[in-house]
Amino acid sequence: MKRICLLVLFLFSSAAWALPYRDLVSYSEGIAVSISKGARFELQSVEPTMKVPVYTYKVIFATDSAELMSLKDAATNPSSFATNTGKRLAWEAKYCTAELKRIMLRHGLDMVAAEITDMKMQTQMIAVCFAE
Repeated sequence: MKRICLLVLFLFSSAAWALPYRDLVSYSEGIAVSISKGARFELQSVEPTMKVPVYTYKVIFATDSAELMSLKDAATNPSSFATNTGKRLAWEAKYCTAELKRIMLRHGLDMVAAEITDMKMQTQMIAVCFAE
């Protein structure tokens, strides 16, 4: 009996993790298609990062688009810092939509981080999206 209870708990907990995964993959693939015109912009992974104390996922995209690359001298150049900030804010506006928030609320997600990397998987920018 104890084994059956543990199996049921495992199956339901695995299914709970799978549901947000499918919705986030579908949503993120749509975002990738909308951006990829003329450049590579590919969904690489969708991963749960933690469930307690907050339920979070990380989504990673890779691109070869020069427009989406961070300027490397932003730590010392105020103009580059401002440009990078503008790119990150535009990425957050593109990814952190009302549709994503509905997905997050439906599955009880607290946060989704959407990272853009270059094709060598070096981080260029991250959008941090909260359910509320």
